[in-house]
Amino acid sequence: MASNVLSISINQDGSCFACGLTSGFKVFNAVPFKETVMIWDDLQGKCIGELSFRSQVLVYNFADLKLVAQIETGSNVNGLLAVSSISESSVLACPGMNPGQVRIQHYTNKTTKVIAAHDNALACISLSLDGKRLATASEKGTLIRIWNTADGEALQEIRRGLDNSVIYSLALSRFCNWLAITCDKGGAHIFGLDHETVALPQTAETSLGDAETFHRNSSLGAKEGDSTPATALLKESLSTALLSTSSFSQLKLAHGPEGVRSVVAFGVTPNSIVVTTASGCFYRATFDPFKGGEAAQELFSKFDQDAGPGLE
Repeated sequence: MASNVLSISINQDGSCFACGLTSGFKVFNAVPFKETVMIWDDLQGKCIGELSFRSQVLVYNFADLKLVAQIETGSNVNGLLAVSSISESSVLACPGMNPGQVRIQHYTNKTTKVIAAHDNALACISLSLDGKRLATASEKGTLIRIWNTADGEALQEIRRGLDNSVIYSLALSRFCNWLAITCDKGGAHIFGLDHETVALPQTAETSLGDAETFHRNSSLGAKEGDSTPATALLKESLSTALLSTSSFSQLKLAHGPEGVRSVVAFGVTPNSIVVTTASGCFYRATFDPFKGGEAAQELFSKFDQDAGPGLE
């Protein structure tokens, strides 16, 4: 049976997702899972902000929908675009003029950086919540690269596999210690990232606390009672996980047809992910940050049906 879902997208912090349907569009909360409001102009009696373009990125002020910027790109048939906006910074990433290029626009300090990310055309890009890190994948789908958006430095390269694959989505966790992907090989996969990729808050006091939290949530945490400073532990954490090209944790998408496009994001609770698929399925799962392996599915729902969400 054909699905009436045309497109799906998860917001930056994984708290809600939107889906375009043949009958319109809907916005859902991920935690708790429920349908919520749509952005609607009641005076005009229509949805506002619908845009259609292929080789340009149009940036609008959300408050009044006035055009702020118009960015020329190369071929962008998949509509690749990533935006991360917090009080401290506003960052936008989109394809550059040439295949494999990424343009990073920092609106806070009004700077632009162009990265030659891949030899092949881009398939997927994703910014971290604070805009400090960028994850990219090409149409070949064998390598995923993590970049520092401030200076364009390559921080890490993850080999997904040796055979080509279509990467559907990429997601970076809050402190960039985890990367999640979905692809045409099926399921969602989580990879551990090294200490150079981790983006912790700037203040020394906060950084130490977050470093300790990150270490406790990493796959190679110290044994209980270890008094090694958290900053030193950061340099050693995840090292074993990084030796393998296999993902650290996996979630099987057991419901719905195989081979449909899916989008992953990290959830609002620690060590959790949410996944939506073009077949109208929603998953929420948690993974063990110490042992990895199969993630534990906590919730499944068919969100494109009239019936309310169900827990399985």
